[in-house]
Amino acid sequence: DTIVDAPKAAEVKLVFPIPGKLEGIRNNTKPVMECRDVYFEYPGGKGLVIQGVTCKLNLASRVALVGANGAGKSTLLGLLCGELNPTEHEGKVGEVWQHHNLRLSFIAQHHMTSLGRWYESTPFTYLSYRFQNGWDEEAQRHLTVPADEEEARVRKEKAGLHGKYGKQVAKVVSRSKQKDKLVYEVQWEGLEDQKQNTFETLDKLRLLGCEGFASACNLRLAAVAGGFDVSPSRREIVKHLEKFGITEEMTCNRMIGSFSAGQKSKLAIACATWTKPHLLALDEPTNYLDQETVESLARALRNFRGGVMVVTHSRDFIEKVCTEEWHVEGGKVTPRKVLAAE
Repeated sequence: DTIVDAPKAAEVKLVFPIPGKLEGIRNNTKPVMECRDVYFEYPGGKGLVIQGVTCKLNLASRVALVGANGAGKSTLLGLLCGELNPTEHEGKVGEVWQHHNLRLSFIAQHHMTSLGRWYESTPFTYLSYRFQNGWDEEAQRHLTVPADEEEARVRKEKAGLHGKYGKQVAKVVSRSKQKDKLVYEVQWEGLEDQKQNTFETLDKLRLLGCEGFASACNLRLAAVAGGFDVSPSRREIVKHLEKFGITEEMTCNRMIGSFSAGQKSKLAIACATWTKPHLLALDEPTNYLDQETVESLARALRNFRGGVMVVTHSRDFIEKVCTEEWHVEGGKVTPRKVLAAE
């Protein structure tokens, strides 16, 4: 029996890259991400979804976010990953801190949909474009382009109040330290002259609804710090995808549109781990992955050398991967240990 199954198991094996060192982090128990007293309410929402949450993650974390539908699990994950920004509460905005060179990969359902535009291309063409500068262009776009018309309108309104001459942020071009505080060099729309750039704190970017620009800058600099700021070679792409069960022939000659659902999932996960992330965040992976890939993913996450946080309803997946559960209910989070299935 074992012999018959062996080739199939090899075919779906997933191997995540080793993350590498983080400046100042000498052991796996030191926090690399924290949120402190964070509140969140959706615009025009029906009250607070997250209320005064404080939590920490390190490189050994294996956390499952659990709770009823609509309890705020994906919202908390989005806040930790910088996809959402904390809401002001009683005049204060809670803080989500990440180590400045942390490489984080958020594998969400929208990664599947982002492949859709590339169905007529090979994986090689797709990865060559997405990582042409070494960092992830998909993540850059996701963090800086308004999600919808409402967000665009709010940004414009905030720029009128807090922007230089009422202008919007065009780009964050660099980051530096002033008096032990990180500041970001902002280029403003319509002010192309570099002399017009200003240095702003993260708090100021929050006021402008533009902290995503700071996250995008941090990701670019983290890629530079990790030595990834070069376009990938054909050999590197082939080698990386082979670790996810995608052969050289598939990578270079086959159109993404011809891949099975499982192969597309593996490609999306492979792309998300190209930058050798220190932390992996997954939103309901069992919803959009086939059973075989889920099994391989659980094995790969168990062996991964970085931290993991996952939103899932699957008890089986939690017991295979996680050591800790964060129970999200009524806007609060209660941590619990997981009794792993042997």
